[in-house]
Amino acid sequence: MRDKMLESIRKRKGNCTNCGVCCSKSIFGFKCNNFDKETNSCKVYKTPEMPLLCYYYPFDEKDKWDWTKNRCDYWWE
Repeated sequence: MRDKMLESIRKRKGNCTNCGVCCSKSIFGFKCNNFDKETNSCKVYKTPEMPLLCYYYPFDEKDKWDWTKNRCDYWWE
């Protein structure tokens, strides 16, 4: 699974626009503390404090959460 995920990330197109939509909601009871509601963006975007999950999300089109599908700028051919 790890190799498949990393291969898919290598094929990923587009860029993170730091829109914050992926961390704006609670997921499995976890609420991201790095989301700034005033600016609608991540406070730790592209810093050493940015969680690894954020670098890898989304690893493929199916991985996108419903509320991110129309906002996330990543895509695959």
